[in-house]
Amino acid sequence: MPDKLLNLLLDNIVPALIILIVGVIVLKIVMAILKRAMDKSKSIDAMLYKFISSVVKIVIWVCIVMAIASKLGIDTKSILALFAAAGAAVALALQGSLSNLASGVLIIFTKPFAHGDFISGGGSEGTVDSIDLLYTTIITNDNKIVNIPNSQLTSSTITNWTKSGTRRLDITIGVSYDSNIELAKDILKDIARNSGYYMLDSEISCNIVEYADSAIILQLRGWVGTAAFWPATYAVNNAIKPAFDRAGIEIPYPQVDVHNR
Repeated sequence: MPDKLLNLLLDNIVPALIILIVGVIVLKIVMAILKRAMDKSKSIDAMLYKFISSVVKIVIWVCIVMAIASKLGIDTKSILALFAAAGAAVALALQGSLSNLASGVLIIFTKPFAHGDFISGGGSEGTVDSIDLLYTTIITNDNKIVNIPNSQLTSSTITNWTKSGTRRLDITIGVSYDSNIELAKDILKDIARNSGYYMLDSEISCNIVEYADSAIILQLRGWVGTAAFWPATYAVNNAIKPAFDRAGIEIPYPQVDVHNR
């Protein structure tokens, strides 16, 4: 009996322990290499590293467990069959989560947005706070935290407002048909130039875009830095009415003229 136990120990248990120890060492070495590669490559997103490291850990641990089971004389085919059955059951139970997971992987690899970008998609808009495998968290302008399932983002149009670094700012205003249109255009362009937000090396234009029922619609166009979009919008809108009042340019109310014959 002691001889059988010794043989079992030497032939199965000790090699299994050695496989476990070597496997853990290999896992640590591989993870260290991945970490070093991420630190050297600035193009690797943190979430992409997190996903890759999780997959590598799972694969290595599965290999370790299978090797140990084989050394202990356990039928690995039955284990694989058990994993396959369990995987199928989990897949059926977590269809929505798996869809979000696949979408999260797609977002991480294609990078339609990154941390700090202002986006709209999935019925919400705000600044991206984090990109996880199942959910993307954004912070809205009024400081609400919204968790959007990744599948909603990949199945809808995503607008990234900040990725390019510059945005064109269009401001539309109606003036009376009796007003001096050219003077109104010049005033609007001067407001833009003097606001401190518009990029002066790009064209600042103002043109008639519509002859409406009670007003001529002018549109002021120019380029601003992405971070300056809303400050520039508020600054120009706040300056238009006082400037028009000083120049005697009317911003008309909606009105209808009725003529009796």
